Amino acid sequence: MMGKCPKCGTLITEVRAEEVSVGGRWHGVQYLCPGCLTVLSVAVDPVALKTDTVSEISDHIDEALSPILVALQQIANRLNRMK
Repeated sequence: MMGKCPKCGTLITEVRAEEVSVGGRWHGVQYLCPGCLTVLSVAVDPVALKTDTVSEISDHIDEALSPILVALQQIANRLNRMK
């Protein structure tokens, strides 16, 4: 059973999707009736959420590992000079 637009009564067989901001921080998507462009639903975009989460975690890992990698490089340089 297909849904109908609550405003114009169009049978919803497809929707128009547009990007929106959710709470100023999250990427979202709003689904519109193709007939009258009434907003049917708004949600956090799951693909963007995953991408943003992975990017943020990656940035934090890079920041955390950077001093460790510098220290390891210094140790490796000292060991190479001892040979």
